[in-house]
Amino acid sequence: MPDPPSVVVIDDSPDICDVICWFLEGNGFAVTTATSIEIGRRRIAEQRPALAVIDVRMTDGLGSGLAEFATEAGCKVILMSGHPDEILMLQERQQVFLRKPFQLAALLALANDLLKAGEPQAR
Repeated sequence: MPDPPSVVVIDDSPDICDVICWFLEGNGFAVTTATSIEIGRRRIAEQRPALAVIDVRMTDGLGSGLAEFATEAGCKVILMSGHPDEILMLQERQQVFLRKPFQLAALLALANDLLKAGEPQAR
């Protein structure tokens, strides 16, 4: 049996990390979390997850820089944001993202699409 896909969820809200972790683990993923950019960078460097789910606006900086680091490390990336200016920027850059608030089923579909194929469209 193959290992489950590994995911790191990076959001400065522990509650959001916990909900996403619980949901993805229940759907067959191996998940770790980080509540800061520094910890997220460490998790990515040490664990080399298949996927990083990153909040754009964090208390210690912008997740977009962390997304670049994750991509360079070989991770697929889903960015999350509820801020209109950031959503526009993500659309212009054609980055994979979810608009907060989002349905967990949408996250699951996007994660599966991203890990199985090329770059899907934002939802």
